[in-house]
Amino acid sequence: MNKKILSIIGVIAAVIILGALYNTYLAPSGVEGEKEVSLQVIIEKEDIDEEFTFQTDHEFLGELMEDEQEALELIYDEHSALGMMISGMLGYEVDSSSEYFHILINGEDAEYGASSIALMDGDEYVLELRSLSDYGGNDDGETDEAEEKEVSLRVTLDKEDIEETFTFQTDFEFLSELIEDEAETLEVEYEDTEFGLSITEILGYEVDGSTEYLHILVNGEDAVTGLSGIELMDGDEYELELRSFAPMEDDEEGTATDVKEVTFIVTIDTEDIAEEFTFQTEQEFVSELVEDEAEVLELEFETTDFGMSITEILGYEMDGSGEYLHILVNGEDSETGLSGIEIKDGDVYELQRRDF
Repeated sequence: MNKKILSIIGVIAAVIILGALYNTYLAPSGVEGEKEVSLQVIIEKEDIDEEFTFQTDHEFLGELMEDEQEALELIYDEHSALGMMISGMLGYEVDSSSEYFHILINGEDAEYGASSIALMDGDEYVLELRSLSDYGGNDDGETDEAEEKEVSLRVTLDKEDIEETFTFQTDFEFLSELIEDEAETLEVEYEDTEFGLSITEILGYEVDGSTEYLHILVNGEDAVTGLSGIELMDGDEYELELRSFAPMEDDEEGTATDVKEVTFIVTIDTEDIAEEFTFQTEQEFVSELVEDEAEVLELEFETTDFGMSITEILGYEMDGSGEYLHILVNGEDSETGLSGIEIKDGDVYELQRRDF
């Protein structure tokens, strides 16, 4: 497999991980009631173009497809927070190294996977087999000659008083490729994960993945994807900045930590659980409060690269393949996970069990 395809796979993987975060925290609610929808399956290389019309009271496309698995000759895998991963339809099995099923809703590209697409009456869904090389590739099949680019990469590790800037001439297409190629210069150790390149050590500093991460900036702006999804552009400035999941406390000032009173609500509709708690806390982030009150909340959790992930609460064990805990802050959808929500006096936090 050539480097271009590997890099493209990195882009897709980065999209998947962002999709997982979207599903966890911002996924849309389903719509109840009977709906009539159409589903078209296009596999051009096999001359397959079939359209189905379904009457359904399911709320999400993934649920409908599971229910109609026999009609669609559907083959799929469940990948926890990622939901349904389609690997075959209408007798055709996908080669996941080079192709995938692209989803359109009423002619527009879907923003997330089948498990999180809310069915709407009258909607038209298309699943079209596409090549991974369609991402940024030439339609005429010609291969562009790689262009040389000059870029800078700054590494900032405040806690170690390290700030170094490197300038590279490169014809690589993605930042992850450049970092791999310059691993000796950057003193980099890394892992190739299903989500792309993950740096574990840089400039002799070993990253503690449980409490900190390397934040990526592109021309001073937060990157919206991982290293494997960042396309190199001539003249761009990239920065890897070591950050904590929670900011470091400023103990030089000696100021007392403010005590805050907050409300914490847990709603698990399938078990008729709706409990409300009031906590007094000096912690700064909701994840820290939840961890402190683990016994009260009957909590089990995992610490991941993205912060705290709750696996059990109030005696209820989460099914990571089909449901998640949706977070609301003062009645509004949270834009981040528990580890990124800063506690403010009087806030109301709610965890609601929801289906993908």
